Amino acid sequence: MDLAWWRDHQTTQALFELTKEHHQHVYGDQEILNHYFKDAWLRLPLTYNLQVGSDKDQHQYGDLALYDEFPGLPAVIHYTSHNKPWTANRFNHFREIWWFYYALSWEDALFHLGKM
Repeated sequence: MDLAWWRDHQTTQALFELTKEHHQHVYGDQEILNHYFKDAWLRLPLTYNLQVGSDKDQHQYGDLALYDEFPGLPAVIHYTSHNKPWTANRFNHFREIWWFYYALSWEDALFHLGKM
């Protein structure tokens, strides 16, 4: 994120104004961001915004293209839809990763980062 640009263009204020104006016509903050930034955004590599959640439905219908498209472990996993990995009896790709990090203590995390 280019914070200098953000400040120069008073983006926070503009987003609040858009929200006040359109809050009844949009679905959440993502649509406000989409409206404001329109063509002024950069697509990140899939590893930084791999979205899982709807993959449950894709998997159920035999559509495994997501898994072919991204065979590794992403840097950021964005759990979308109502199919969350912490919901009992739900299929999610990378569900075990969420539970791994959930079970870590802060001491474990700091130790692995070399801070302790």
